[in-house]
Amino acid sequence: MQCDFDTIGTQAVAADIEAALVIHDLLRALGFEAFTIRLNSRQSCSGLLDQLGLADKGAAGTGCSG
Repeated sequence: MQCDFDTIGTQAVAADIEAALVIHDLLRALGFEAFTIRLNSRQSCSGLLDQLGLADKGAAGTGCSG
């Protein structure tokens, strides 16, 4: 299954990260235990790594792709 949407009104990477976290929480609340969320924005992925304190490890091997 695939879902696509856009954030309007902000250029902040945090908005994309927040959307991914909402999707995660929603799928868990619906009872899904295993799923993959894929981001196709290197900027969003870098922001997520930064929020998780993993930015210094780089995107290599993390599933981040541009």
